Amino acid sequence: MTAAQIGLGAPCVELPGREHHHAGEAEEPPLRLLLGKDAVAVVKDMADRLATQDAQWRHVSESVSV
Repeated sequence: MTAAQIGLGAPCVELPGREHHHAGEAEEPPLRLLLGKDAVAVVKDMADRLATQDAQWRHVSESVSV
C-alpha cells in the first residue's frame, strides 16, 4: 500500500537541479526529500515491509541468472 492509497498524499518530492550540483561542494543534496510530520515514519514502514518481502523471496531472486 502506498502513502497515497492510505490518504497521505505524496510524502516524498523529487528535487530539481541535482544535475547542477558541483562535485567540490561539501554536501550532496538529496534526490528525494521526505516532507510532513509523518512522512519519515510512513516511508520507513513501507521500506520495512518491502525488506521483509525481499527477504522472503531472496532464494527465488538469487536463483535466476540474467
